[in-house]
Order: sequence, then C-alpha cells, then structure tokens
Amino acid sequence: MRLEKPFDGEEIRQLRLEITETCEAQGLPDVLTWDLIATADEVICNVLEHSHADWLEFEMALDFARSSAQLVMRDNGVHFDLNAAVIRAETAAGNGTHRKMGLLLVKKAVDSMDITRRPDGVNELTLNLSAMGSNQRQATG
Repeated sequence: MRLEKPFDGEEIRQLRLEITETCEAQGLPDVLTWDLIATADEVICNVLEHSHADWLEFEMALDFARSSAQLVMRDNGVHFDLNAAVIRAETAAGNGTHRKMGLLLVKKAVDSMDITRRPDGVNELTLNLSAMGSNQRQATG
C-alpha cells in the first residue's frame, strides 16, 4: 500500500484494516497482528512528524508456518540513524512519563529492525516480528 501527501486519516485506517484482514486470513496469532498494527501506526506517526516525506509505502510478508511477519516501509523523507535515535529516545523517555516512547515501544514489539538509505535516496525500514518473540516479550514484561 502506498500513502501520499497529503496523508489522510482514512488511508491510515484502511492500512490498519488491510494488515488485520491479511493476518486473519493467514491465521496468524492475534498478538502478532496487534504488534504489526501498533508498530505500523508508530512508524507512520514518525514519518509524518519527522521525515517530511512525500510518500510512504508498506509491504508485508507473512509466514504462517513460523507465525512470523516482515513489514517493510519505504519513504522519501529525511534519513536518520536508527541506533542513535534509539539511544536518544531511551535518554529522553526517562522513567516512561515523557514523550519519545514510540521508538522504544517499536523496539520492544519487534524481533529486529533495520533502516537503510538506498542509492536512489529512499529510506527502507525493515521490521521482523514473530509470535514466539511476542510471547517471550510478554513473559519478560
């Protein structure tokens, strides 16, 4: 799915619905579906607030046998250093009562995340999630 400026709330709602319906059709666990939706929401908000992108694309790959998913998001906005952003977020979030919690929540919801800047200037964020990872995260709090 591709979103373009001006970004529209209805398009974002449609994206959530598409993720939910695709996960349900593939029989993925609810916890994984919820993590995918929450993660996509946070990334969309970050792109809208910080990257100044003109467009944002989503691609999702699901693996029913492994109860896992990969969400790839691309945009043409300002690139950022993911590791530095996580460190800044951890410092700024303090005891959890301040802003900057979103990136930390994404980090906890995924098994891995990586961002690259392609030669054509497109940012590509790849998030890998699994039900096994979700279960382990729930058990450890």
